[in-house]
Amino acid sequence: MRFLWKRWVKRMTLSKIKEQFEGTGQVFRFTFLQLIKSRSTIVTLLITLLFALAALPVMTLVNGGSSSVKQSVAVYLDNRTPIELPELESRLKEALAPTDVTLLSGPLPKDEAEGVGLTLEENDDAFGLTVSWNGADFSDMSSVYAIGSAAYDCVNTGRLRHAGFGEKEIEFLQKGVVPDGLTYAEFSEPGADFPFSDGDDFDSSRYNLQIGYSVVIMMFCIYSVSYVVRAVIEEKQSKLVDLLMVSVKPAALLLGKVLAALCFVFLYMVLLFGGMLLSYAVSSRFLDLSAAPATIGTLLNMRPDAVSLAVIVVTGVLGCLAFGLLGGVCGAGCSSIDESSGAISTCLLLVMAGYMFSIFAPMIGGTLLRVACVFPVLSMFLAPLQFMDGSIGFGTVALSWVFQIAGIFFLVWLSARVYSSLIMYNGKRIGFGKILAMAGAGKEEKK
Repeated sequence: MRFLWKRWVKRMTLSKIKEQFEGTGQVFRFTFLQLIKSRSTIVTLLITLLFALAALPVMTLVNGGSSSVKQSVAVYLDNRTPIELPELESRLKEALAPTDVTLLSGPLPKDEAEGVGLTLEENDDAFGLTVSWNGADFSDMSSVYAIGSAAYDCVNTGRLRHAGFGEKEIEFLQKGVVPDGLTYAEFSEPGADFPFSDGDDFDSSRYNLQIGYSVVIMMFCIYSVSYVVRAVIEEKQSKLVDLLMVSVKPAALLLGKVLAALCFVFLYMVLLFGGMLLSYAVSSRFLDLSAAPATIGTLLNMRPDAVSLAVIVVTGVLGCLAFGLLGGVCGAGCSSIDESSGAISTCLLLVMAGYMFSIFAPMIGGTLLRVACVFPVLSMFLAPLQFMDGSIGFGTVALSWVFQIAGIFFLVWLSARVYSSLIMYNGKRIGFGKILAMAGAGKEEKK
């Protein structure tokens, strides 16, 4: 098969390349219009939009969020210890933003309609910190946890200050200890990039963002493969394929379908996440979204530069294009919609493997992470955010593009050799292994 691949690349002059892909635009327009005009597609898009608009408000109310944003709250501090907490009010304002916080001294009055009470007392072997509240607006446990966490940090700082430590000593004593395991070669490597070399704790928000990005890429690939496989099988079952094979080359026929499916799925994802962002912007004016995941705020606060955006777009497009071509070739081996699950599962296994590895790779770090960012199936999940995080350089990203493009050329070569035979085939589904065997056996289309 390697000899056939080299011979095919050598014969592919610019004129022949243009001939191979002539008619791609016509196939793209036809397939895209068919997807857009489908009644089931319109219903799916409307359901998706309604789901995106309603998901965040419903999730907030179900999780105990308030039906309105509280403008201000009074926090009563009953401090029964000699510890001073001068920074408590500012920390509470940060924790409950955008709600304005007023810190008052004394216990929480029983007749107070709405309010929060903090009671700090010293026992024989520990300090006790109790959070109490009046009113249904403070029944959300995430708000209670935020208040208690802010007060806990202030108490720890106040204890050290009361013991006579200065600000520098307090900062030193409050530094955490993060264990890490390395081989001697990795430890002695000059300029080695260790996951916790800066002494900071593991950044859960960045890790959640990595998972969120991987989920988006996984959804994009799965939806693209599903629509490509369905389009190929539906065209195969119709009489239109006989006419198309006369005027359009197999590579152009498949590439047009893949590009149309990618554009449609991109429109679908824009509608989904655009609706969620619109819901967040509108709901934040009327609902207390403190129970919403913190990763949403991390995502909205990101300001990637032009290079980072280019890396995200190029890596994602190349990866999805490769999976779309793979799905098209596998789908051509099916004779009915009932067999489409087998074709989709081939791509789904690769997508899930890349997704699962992207969950654990950032925690491993080191050389394994850099190698994974180059591997074609894994690079689309890992490379963009690792580049934005500074874990890998642009050279590593460029090398991953080279491998992705090589994989795309291989799939184009494969489709040029076997797609015309597969699209005319009617019978039991042909697996991807047999498709590779067909290409290696030299069953090339007659030009």
